Amino acid sequence: MNSISRAVYKPVLTLVALLFLLGGCIQQASQQEEFRLPISINEAMASLINHSADPIWVAAWKNSRSDEDWRELKQLARQLQVGGALITIPGTGPVDTMWTGRTEWVEYAEELSAAAGRAVNAARSKDVELIARAGELS
Repeated sequence: MNSISRAVYKPVLTLVALLFLLGGCIQQASQQEEFRLPISINEAMASLINHSADPIWVAAWKNSRSDEDWRELKQLARQLQVGGALITIPGTGPVDTMWTGRTEWVEYAEELSAAAGRAVNAARSKDVELIARAGELS
């Protein structure tokens, strides 16, 4: 695992674990309490989504990939898939509740997760052409 993978993997794994823990707390909390991310949607986009997406889309232009590169792409695509789901949850940003309340935003986030799912499948298949097409609207 290269240094980029290690740098991305641990924070994302921590974030996912935190979400599972918080999910359990939500079930115990009153129905009127709203779950919020501990960071803003903008921070989630910059640190998780942008960081995960860039190498995936760059991979569309590279023809030679090692097994390790494909594993890393698959992991990044999974992180992007989770990121799409995360940005439907309001965070600490001043307009996060407004964004997550908009149908267009939720549809965008769902399409992002779907595109990332296609990238996961492309990485599993080690198919550069499928990586290139993963971001196409379904």
